[in-house]
Amino acid sequence: IEFGQLRSLTLGKLPKVTRFCREVKTPSTSPNRQESQEELTASSDEISSDTSTLLFNEKVVLPNLEALELNAINADEIWHYNQLPGMVPCFQSLTRLIVWGCDKLKYIFSASTIQSLEQLQHLEIRLCKSLQEIISEDRTDQVTAYFVFPRVTTLKLDGLPELRCLYPGMHTSEWPALKNLVACNCDKITLSQNDENDQFGVPAQQPLLSFKKGSMC
Repeated sequence: IEFGQLRSLTLGKLPKVTRFCREVKTPSTSPNRQESQEELTASSDEISSDTSTLLFNEKVVLPNLEALELNAINADEIWHYNQLPGMVPCFQSLTRLIVWGCDKLKYIFSASTIQSLEQLQHLEIRLCKSLQEIISEDRTDQVTAYFVFPRVTTLKLDGLPELRCLYPGMHTSEWPALKNLVACNCDKITLSQNDENDQFGVPAQQPLLSFKKGSMC
């Protein structure tokens, strides 16, 4: 389903909504009414037994969406890296993302999605009580991850009691356009590098933003 003209989307106070689009099987036309009824019942059973809570799947195409706001949505994930090839490019125009009151979310992005969101300028996350990280780790190698947010000017984090880091693994990030950084009521995060290292000389906990030298204005 493509919404080619949609520029702004707000989904708010919808605690029972888990997905933006769900595939529903349409019963085939049959002269036998009983067979059609059986097909319809089977489709309904499949829907009710589907426990997936991925908000946007590969069925949704929003190529020109610039602003997305999610409030009190009952989804575990917004998008998932396994669907990256067919889905994430559909959000390549996104410049503003606000997520608040979504208590089931444990992360916002997967590491694989960041490179497809190069137009993002405003990122705001508030009152998501289960959020642990902004970017989830979706790789098993030991290579230090490298994230670039070339156009993000504003990052606001508020009321995230479980938030610990930007990304759980070793990483470096660049924020060349960042001008406004707000982080409050996020008691578990570290904003600057500390001196505690493990036995291999690796920091015990990376700061929320691990900047590359000269990467922030």
